[in-house]
Amino acid sequence: MSLMEKLFRYSPLDRALDALLSGARPTEVEEVPLAEAVGRVSAEDLRAPWDVPRRPTSLFDGYAVSSADTSGAGPDSPVRIRVTGEVRIGEDPGLLEPGCAFYVATDAYLPEGADSVIPVESVPREGDRIVVRSPVRPGRNVLQAGADVRAGQVVLRSGQLVEPRHLDLLADLGFQVVRVSRRPRVAVVPVGSELSYSPDPGRAPGVKLEVRHAVVGEAVRRNGGEPLRMPIAPDDPNKIGEVLQQALSAADVVVTIGGTSIGRWDYVWTTLKSMDGFEPAFRGLRLKPGRVTSAAFVGEKPVVLLAGHYQSMIAGLVYVLLPLVRAMAGLPPEARVEVGRGRLRAPVGDERYAPFRRIVFARLEGEEVVPIKAPSFCRRPVVESDGFVEIPEGILRLEAGEEVVIYAGRGLWGGA
Repeated sequence: MSLMEKLFRYSPLDRALDALLSGARPTEVEEVPLAEAVGRVSAEDLRAPWDVPRRPTSLFDGYAVSSADTSGAGPDSPVRIRVTGEVRIGEDPGLLEPGCAFYVATDAYLPEGADSVIPVESVPREGDRIVVRSPVRPGRNVLQAGADVRAGQVVLRSGQLVEPRHLDLLADLGFQVVRVSRRPRVAVVPVGSELSYSPDPGRAPGVKLEVRHAVVGEAVRRNGGEPLRMPIAPDDPNKIGEVLQQALSAADVVVTIGGTSIGRWDYVWTTLKSMDGFEPAFRGLRLKPGRVTSAAFVGEKPVVLLAGHYQSMIAGLVYVLLPLVRAMAGLPPEARVEVGRGRLRAPVGDERYAPFRRIVFARLEGEEVVPIKAPSFCRRPVVESDGFVEIPEGILRLEAGEEVVIYAGRGLWGGA
């Protein structure tokens, strides 16, 4: 194929992402055990089938009593109440006779006839009786029925991420399985004849250990997807086509790394164009770094092409691949999160790319934002940064002293 068939059109980011997301299909719904639902997106509203707690519950280890039986108790006129039973967590508490007390555990139900609890450390015991020297108010140290959750209340909404904090309540409400969106399977295809998965130090000179699939895969996993490591595709159109066909058969989304530009050995785009069912989404973005990022559909499955240069790959991940994965998993597409604000220590902005959205990796030092500038091949700006600063399309540059926001990509920086 000719060079013309590789050339970029550089779509505006918002338009490109709309074209990609509008053609992507959300994954289907599946049921998973409650303990395996963390990190998944609920496919329905979950409503409490009953009150929590179901009955008045003790907030302390102590003695369940009727407050009326403590009326008139004082330092010089103690009331002695006989302990006639005990209640553990989960047990039927039974009936408390007038003038008696039950020993109750924290979180145990109160027996019928009791309306308050005296903590065990607050009252001495003489044989089978407790000695009460002050009256107890009704409801003292008791969690009333429904005080935590009322029957019918929504405790997890459709489209909400199931998090560890939800599990205990859901279990208490009897939810053993949860209907969630299936994780989209994302096949990761590194491209390059120089790459190898083998860590063997004796490999041939010039052969590089391939780890970018792990960078992309872990970011995918942290954003609701299931990464699949595919064979490395060498710089050969036939071999690239074979791996892509394998990836399309195995996954909901395919992402390639490298071989994306217009060079002599960049074959990914032209290989995709030769496949049955090819439909372009966009060829290149108004994003710098990351401008070679492209996307298409093959047989209605999205294929995202990420650059081989590290900064460009990270940009394509944050602005294209992760929003796609998140949307298909039922999550809000936005993959950026604000991690800080400050004033620029130095000006930023390559005016040659003013029509593009430009990102500059930066770190926050006190109230200052320090840009870390280096060619897109370099890893150091990403590694040393707290995230990145955006320069909007049409803005020539941001000057020193301007207040800016630092964003990070979810799952790529520790704080995001």
